[in-house]
Amino acid sequence: NPNIFQYIEYINDEMGQDLFNPPNVAGWPGYRFWLSENSLAFRWSYCHNVVNAYIEDTGYEKLRTLALAVSNSDIDPRVITEAFAKHLLDIDLDENLIDVGTLYLKAGIPENYFEDGSWNLYWQEAPEQLLNLYRYLIQIPEYQLS
Repeated sequence: NPNIFQYIEYINDEMGQDLFNPPNVAGWPGYRFWLSENSLAFRWSYCHNVVNAYIEDTGYEKLRTLALAVSNSDIDPRVITEAFAKHLLDIDLDENLIDVGTLYLKAGIPENYFEDGSWNLYWQEAPEQLLNLYRYLIQIPEYQLS
């Protein structure tokens, strides 16, 4: 679809990363130096648009299947968050980021369902919870840098 390529080109230009045209022979600055308020906002917007488009195409069940696979069907939200993040980012996240991610995963479900072990990834709400976690993960710098 030509519109997709035009959209990708537009987003890259807005982020100052014209494909195949780095600023110098060394390329774009490494680590966090290239991140700015503007570039990060565009990257978030782009990632959210891609995720939303994917989800509309049977992506909810694919998220559930992925989470079940990477977490070995665990029911502990923290284990699921760690496994999901590790699979997505291929790095070990700081404990604080895992804690916040776990809160995103658990959002909207009363705590007692986690405490008594009755919640699991087969719940009807689980794919939306995983999407909530995914949206959190794509907004942290570690995602943008990996």
